[in-house]
Amino acid sequence: MADTRLPWELLPSLEENCLRVVATELLNVLYDTEKQLSTPLDDNYSRGTTTFARQKNRLTEMCVSGRYSWLKLTNPNMDLTFEINGIPVRFFSDNPDSPKKRGFFRHNAVDCLFAPSSDIPSLHRFVIEKPENDEEEARVHFIGYNDFEEPVSHWVYGDRVTVLQSVDSTAPESVEIMLDEIEVGKQYRKEEKNTGSE
Repeated sequence: MADTRLPWELLPSLEENCLRVVATELLNVLYDTEKQLSTPLDDNYSRGTTTFARQKNRLTEMCVSGRYSWLKLTNPNMDLTFEINGIPVRFFSDNPDSPKKRGFFRHNAVDCLFAPSSDIPSLHRFVIEKPENDEEEARVHFIGYNDFEEPVSHWVYGDRVTVLQSVDSTAPESVEIMLDEIEVGKQYRKEEKNTGSE
């Protein structure tokens, strides 16, 4: 997402530590649910619906706990909306580069705060990006969209590690490692000293 800025650069009330707290909880629920629903009777549907419900309930719990003064619940329904320092936010599991979920760009009654603008985000979404394979980790994106549904701010939580794998059974050729003459001399003197002291 080129040409986007960090959320707090456009709206200072969207502090990184607040975004990090929410993103951490979304990922914790995702991983806990996947671990628990790993029986032969589970599939992507059972895991997906349970994960969504648990994430929704966890965010609701966080909002009403009183523990986070910057977090406020504004819509407890299935299209859960909460505020981070007064900014309405929703969450989805989707492709952050091309969201497809129904209602992703739809505003609900409490999800519309700003006047139309192409530079300032009027819609904020946490987007949970699930890993494509077992070697990757899930990530959470926080994206602000303008009224043309274009991303104008973007922050990512979680590392996406790429693991290199061989595509055939050919073993790589061995490479001889040449030691520096100084290091060889040090090692030789160390061995000689140890031998002489016995």
